[in-house]
Amino acid sequence: MPEILDSSDVFSYFQELATKNKLIQHTTNAPRFARDAEEVGNLAASKMDMNNPFVVMDDISNKLIDRKSNNRLCLKTVRFFILQNVQPTDFEARQAVYEKTEQILWQFIAKWYNDKYNFTAPMKWLQPETVSWASVWIPEYETCYGTECSFSLFVPAEADIVYDADDWLA
Repeated sequence: MPEILDSSDVFSYFQELATKNKLIQHTTNAPRFARDAEEVGNLAASKMDMNNPFVVMDDISNKLIDRKSNNRLCLKTVRFFILQNVQPTDFEARQAVYEKTEQILWQFIAKWYNDKYNFTAPMKWLQPETVSWASVWIPEYETCYGTECSFSLFVPAEADIVYDADDWLA
């Protein structure tokens, strides 16, 4: 049976990145990590300090790849943001936020490579050529600017694909 990687493993990994990164320092008392946009809204209404960098997970999508019979892989594409609140009319401040969030991304990438070559899940399945990023503005989170990133993991397919007639009505 192949090693299974589900979304909660990816979320846990990113929460750990946000907790241990010195420029983010996520804690339960000073949250700087959210699993989705709804959680950002809930945290923003309570105690998230958006004036410091924070991480928001956006999406994990899956694609089945069958390169050879019995060699099925699942391509998991992960998308997330590193954001910070800034005045939209202050170009220099926006540029500083872009540079800071990109610096954090490069720290993440360095950690991913370390984990990949030490066979640490989930990044042991990282496909480096799939890492891409861009600067973004997210008005839904107050006036947040930063970096959007996506990358893919090739993991063994989570289940054998075997047709079973008992799964179907006659």
